[in-house]
Amino acid sequence: MKYQLFLVIMFIGLTLTSCSFGFPSPESTGRDGEAITPSKSQLCTSFCLDNGDHCVFGTNMDGEVPHKEGETPQAIQMFVNQRHVLKTGWEDGTSGKYARWISNYGSVTLNVIGTQMVWGGMNEAGLMISSMSLVETMAPTSDARPPVASPLWVQYQLDNYSTVEEVIASERRVRPTYLYDHYLVCDRTGDCAVIEFLEGEMLAYTGDSLPVLALANSSYQDSLTAQEDGYYWKVKVFDVKSDGPAAEAGIMQGDWIIALDGVELIGEQSMETFYAMIAGRKAGDELSITVIHPGETEPVTILIKMIPLPEDMSKISLPPGIPVQVLSLGFLPTYPGDFITRFVTVAEWVAAFEPAGPEESVTYAFDALEAVSRDDTELSAVFDPANFRVYFHTKRNPQIRYVDFSKLDFSCGAPVMLLDTNVGEAGDISLDLVKYSHKRALEHAVAIATNMWQVDFSALEIDTLLSGFESFACMENNASALANPARYVESHPPLLPPLVTWAGIMIFNRLWPAWVVLTLLSLVFFIWRSTRGQLTTRGAWLVWALAVLLLGPLGLLICLLANRKRRLMGQSQ
Repeated sequence: MKYQLFLVIMFIGLTLTSCSFGFPSPESTGRDGEAITPSKSQLCTSFCLDNGDHCVFGTNMDGEVPHKEGETPQAIQMFVNQRHVLKTGWEDGTSGKYARWISNYGSVTLNVIGTQMVWGGMNEAGLMISSMSLVETMAPTSDARPPVASPLWVQYQLDNYSTVEEVIASERRVRPTYLYDHYLVCDRTGDCAVIEFLEGEMLAYTGDSLPVLALANSSYQDSLTAQEDGYYWKVKVFDVKSDGPAAEAGIMQGDWIIALDGVELIGEQSMETFYAMIAGRKAGDELSITVIHPGETEPVTILIKMIPLPEDMSKISLPPGIPVQVLSLGFLPTYPGDFITRFVTVAEWVAAFEPAGPEESVTYAFDALEAVSRDDTELSAVFDPANFRVYFHTKRNPQIRYVDFSKLDFSCGAPVMLLDTNVGEAGDISLDLVKYSHKRALEHAVAIATNMWQVDFSALEIDTLLSGFESFACMENNASALANPARYVESHPPLLPPLVTWAGIMIFNRLWPAWVVLTLLSLVFFIWRSTRGQLTTRGAWLVWALAVLLLGPLGLLICLLANRKRRLMGQSQ
């Protein structure tokens, strides 16, 4: 079950942390060995407006939440995350240690699937973060640092830190895994960073290296470069198979494809034109591809010969609209045009912003988000760290609503609260949040996960994750834990691997009603046998009764076996 659960995490991570809603590919590799293909639906945009002494943070979540055709998609959920909670990752590093921490700050987050698995949010200190898919992302290789899956890594940052500098420094402590995204992180003072994981290494753009406080779905450097050279409306080579025809002919990763067989590829339909032109080709056909190599300005025309498709296509599935002939090219294309256009557009809005009051700055931020919204934009949110409010509206409820931190209870002694982001009237809905329910959370997660492309896993596996997250302990009454959280978690390692513990909790939660009945029946049977003098001596009766009460039918079985052994020993004597 452990490895099945890891597979579940990889696919869930793709959906619940970002606007990724993408799909695995038989050819493309990356991120912990997992494979995905770039998709035009993998979209999000975020930015920071410099409002004098603080940053007003705007973010769009694009791409429909996975759902069956004809059904209404599940809502994105808003969670109130509590401070002083002991949390853990589920994998260990090469050192054998698990990531464990006690949350220092409460936060409000936006989650696609469920609790702790975050797309974006803001904490009590005014730290803000949002995830955006990036196909070039590659997670760091395994090392001694304890790993944290990317959606939980976002929650980890909001739990622990108040500044961008601290977030960047956390690389020394934990290692993010199952990565599909890059991140825009800003703190209350307006300091920001773009954090990316390329070639297994973390890159952090700050200060002078971050001239534009915005991010979409191309790498930050590619966004700046493409903004200058104007090639972003063309098809780009994302991944080249080292032993394929494209590599042999001289196609390079990062090439801009400006023409195919003499037909110029430009504009919003360039990817569709590319796919249409290769759809009718077969093995042995030659293609004339005109490219501009990275760092160069002159186009080069290259001939490649298409190779045969794999003999066994039964295990290969491509999304609608992508012809199987793409597998004969030896490279995968991507289309950054929309990505860069949104980056360029929102950069202009950021540059044009002038400091304003709370109402005006929030309105401006929503106008900027509208300028880069798409038909499939699910949610737009604005974080105001000066007044500690999270504003938002959704595709199905365009009224702007907000939650006010001053009206929320972040203490871990209170119930976990959440909100369906599609409900509520305009204005303050801080008091409309409802208590977390495991049953509803499981239904919500299963409804999304079972409709993800090319994913097949059970409700039991999702239930295991939720049961584990729900078991995180409140430490607000533990003085030693709060006095020195790092020392406390270091001196209190988990007794069992977290996944084992979580699976046990899930099984107990599912079976305890039946177990109570079996325990009562076992106790009745024990008493009946005792009254007939057939079970045990009067002096040991209390001990065996306690064993049956605590262990249920297992205790009864042990008691019966012990009694049988005692009788046999008596007969042999």
